[in-house]
Amino acid sequence: MNDLIKRLEKLLVEIQNLKSKVNLDAKQQKILELEDAMQASGFWDDNETAQKITQEHNQLILFTSFWHNLETNVIENLALITQNTDESDETLKYLENLEVCQLKKFKENGEIRS
Repeated sequence: MNDLIKRLEKLLVEIQNLKSKVNLDAKQQKILELEDAMQASGFWDDNETAQKITQEHNQLILFTSFWHNLETNVIENLALITQNTDESDETLKYLENLEVCQLKKFKENGEIRS
């Protein structure tokens, strides 16, 4: 169980380090700016520009949500594991599977390269 906790703690640190490198604060600020632009009267007057802004907004939302959800899921899994007193093989396999799912999601997003 301690090994799994250590691996999740390491994963959490790696996620937090990567979050700082992908400049999420600037992306969050850009989302707010785009939302302001989208609320402006006449936003749809130029359909092509409006679509580009909307697409950029949606991409930024997906990107920032991915990182937020990834970190939140690891934190929640870590909390569940540290509160868990059942160290049966079945429970340990289930908890390790949670970690593997997080790592696969992380890798599929291209953040871990083999």
